[in-house]
Formats: sequence, C-alpha cells, structure tokens
Amino acid sequence: MIWLGTFVTAEDASKNYESKKLEFEELVMAKRAKNSQISEKSDQESCVTDEFEEKSSMSVDENTNTSNGVEESDEELMMGTWVKISENQEVKYSHKLGVPVVANYGFLLGEFSILDDVRIYM
Repeated sequence: MIWLGTFVTAEDASKNYESKKLEFEELVMAKRAKNSQISEKSDQESCVTDEFEEKSSMSVDENTNTSNGVEESDEELMMGTWVKISENQEVKYSHKLGVPVVANYGFLLGEFSILDDVRIYM
C-alpha cells in the first residue's frame, strides 16, 4: 500500500491517484521492454553455438527470476547465522534480510519478543 496523501476534494484525490497509476504503468512497461530486450539479445547470441545457448538461457533465467519479483521461500529467508549479543543470548540474523529473525529459544522476534512485553487485560 502506498500513501498518496490527504486531499481536500475528491477531484484532487482522483487526479493524484490517476497520475500515480500512470506512473506505475510506465514503470511496468519499461521493465517489460527491458526484459524483452534481454531475452531477444540472448536469443541472437544463442544461435552461435550450443555452448552459448546454454549460458545465455541460464543468464536469462537468472535475470527474469530476480526481476519478476518472484518471492523467496520462507526457508531461504530464515537461513542465517547465530550471533552472540550478550553472554547468554544469541540471535539468528537472516542472510537475505539482514535482520534478526529468531531468538536463542527458537521464537521469532517481533513486536512481542519476550513474554514481559505482553499485557493481558480481563
């Protein structure tokens, strides 16, 4: 979700929304054109030899996977390294995200990382 701002009239909001919509559509079209140029270029190069064909198709697959916004699996995001933060505490830092993801007790860190943070009202 993107915050476009607060507007006095519905017409102002509509104009701003339409301009952002066009801006995003232009970005998508530019990205698609870039991807098609990459694939056309690799197709031309692949006609030279079988070896080039294998290499270019691999590079196109890598480029399209990263640029299509393919989501990574949870397992890949959770892979990390345990880092000692104090004498008896460790935190697992994600290799992909660069942030702590798991406390040394196996719990995901978040807004309520320890039980003392939770308040229950009856």
